[in-house]
Amino acid sequence: GCGRFVGAVTKCPYCGSKVEKRMSLVAIRWAAVLLATIGLFLLYLMAKHREIPVVMLGNIKPTMNFGQIRVIGQVDSDARTFKSGGMGFNVSDGTGKIMVFVSQKQAQDLVEQNLVPKAGDAIDFAGGLNISDEEASMRLLSVRDLHLTRAAAAAVRLADINDALVGKSIQIAGQVVELLPPPPDSKRPYALKIKDDSGEQTINFWQLEYDQIPRKDALNGAFVRGRVSVASYQDKLQLKLASGLDLEVLDAPPTA
Repeated sequence: GCGRFVGAVTKCPYCGSKVEKRMSLVAIRWAAVLLATIGLFLLYLMAKHREIPVVMLGNIKPTMNFGQIRVIGQVDSDARTFKSGGMGFNVSDGTGKIMVFVSQKQAQDLVEQNLVPKAGDAIDFAGGLNISDEEASMRLLSVRDLHLTRAAAAAVRLADINDALVGKSIQIAGQVVELLPPPPDSKRPYALKIKDDSGEQTINFWQLEYDQIPRKDALNGAFVRGRVSVASYQDKLQLKLASGLDLEVLDAPPTA
């Protein structure tokens, strides 16, 4: 009422007027913290549920480094397993090509779920971009969001497997001649020797793939059909089994 400064009191000592109490600074601080927390939570929800955009590989630019994109394309060759346990495969979409890297844990999940990319497969996935010196690569974000449509593999006789098939997936069939497990404390893979009416070949795979093979106890002498990838190791052709689920033990000799 009198216009004098009276500090924090609620009643003016000069004129006796009631002084309206101001909002506490502590309350303002807590309100600010609460609003900031709500804002961060909303940003998190937006980032988590936002739809990652589909980008054509030919439209990737250096300014997109570390960005997340979705790619729909075709696998150019069977995925390769690195010494670290990770994987890598090439994808193209008609406008460009890119290398996709997969971590060791993701590679294990792909093998277990029979989702290892193979040549010709249609693929839809999301990944993080890494661009350096005008070369781009990607890292797979999540196995859960990777979708594959398997391409049919051509059936090839064992004698017709040659260098022209390196990097491709093929379907072979025959009778097991011998299953050679790796020696104890050895880094060698399993070797499955099979034969058909044209010749003999050896399929190599590791313990993880062996554990996945259905009816593996019946392999010796059995007729089998499988999808394998053709590779070259030390200038020699090699057949590799990407997943034990790709090898089928047959109840009768395979038909043409």
